[in-house]
Amino acid sequence: MRHSNKAKANTMRAIKNLINLCFLLLGHLFIRTKRKIVFGAWEGCSYSDNPKFLFEYFFDHPEWTIVWIGNKSVKKTIPKLPANASFAVRHSLLGIWHALTAKVWIFSHSPNDISLVALWANALLIDTCHGVALKKVGESCPSFQKKHSILDSFWRRVFSNKIYLAMPSKSQGENTIKSFPGLFQEPILPFGSTTLDYITKWKHNARIIKGLREKFATLFHLPLDKKWIVYAPTFRHTTSYNFSFQSLPKDKNKLLTEVLTNHNAIIIEKLHPSSITNTLTTQSNIVFSISGPDAKTIEPHELWLAADAIISDYSSAVIPFFLQGKPVIHFAYDYDFHVKQDTGLIADLADIRFGIIAKDFDELCRILDNINAARNNCGRMAPQLIEYEN
Repeated sequence: MRHSNKAKANTMRAIKNLINLCFLLLGHLFIRTKRKIVFGAWEGCSYSDNPKFLFEYFFDHPEWTIVWIGNKSVKKTIPKLPANASFAVRHSLLGIWHALTAKVWIFSHSPNDISLVALWANALLIDTCHGVALKKVGESCPSFQKKHSILDSFWRRVFSNKIYLAMPSKSQGENTIKSFPGLFQEPILPFGSTTLDYITKWKHNARIIKGLREKFATLFHLPLDKKWIVYAPTFRHTTSYNFSFQSLPKDKNKLLTEVLTNHNAIIIEKLHPSSITNTLTTQSNIVFSISGPDAKTIEPHELWLAADAIISDYSSAVIPFFLQGKPVIHFAYDYDFHVKQDTGLIADLADIRFGIIAKDFDELCRILDNINAARNNCGRMAPQLIEYEN
């Protein structure tokens, strides 16, 4: 059974590669417009991330034609657009036309953000990524086991050095290029992150922050009179277990309740997009959930700006809080497993941390009880991971 499933998967991948090759050849027949850019993120599933803020930057540059390409459900999240901007549904005839005629593609993960088929012949491809990686990526991950077929290897050669990589530091670029051999142009583009530009631009604007808090309070029934501590765990490859504050045993829930009550605070769980449920989960009076039909389409950096502190593990979500001078806690409850068997980290967490490390739940509660100590408290290597952010 396992053998037949593997053979079926290999056959489907081979068919996809052959289809992609046909579309790649088709792309050479179209003339690309030099001042036209298409944008996309998260495989078309949301209007967010670095491409979103770059897209909006071009609102004030009418000499460029800009198009956001996304799934149909994303259209409702698109703001009012100026004359030089438009939205097209991914894989619609209009979306395909824009993809085939735009000189520049800008995305956060891969060209799949804009199209699953290879419509990028003769286009300039720019990957802005979606965070400052504390974790390993691609083939450098301990959990990486993929073996390349002949067609996969051929497709890699077709794709060879086609993508320009915009990164927040030299070390990040080197790690990424090494982890995806032959995929990216060298050297990297020393660009920084437009998401972090957004954070630093508005971090002292009380009106903007108040508006964002009210927006999220309405969407997810959050109390406005409390301090918001976001819990944002990272994606895990080899285990389905993610710690959750919503499933604590009675004794731990009592301890957490005491600490949060003393500091007039709540926990807001914001899971990785792949783990968010489509229905709004039951709330307690201390733990709330970013879930339901609106959860996958929000811009998380707006939540990072609205919240007061973060608990994470190895996610890049900690950096916007660090740049705002807000408390950061790395909850590394599965550190040994994560480093040796799951995604892995680019260095020891003590060196790349952007806050204080808690190794278990009791230590986490002690840190929460003195949370201000977690402000501006980083490891020796952390600043060099964001060296281009200035």
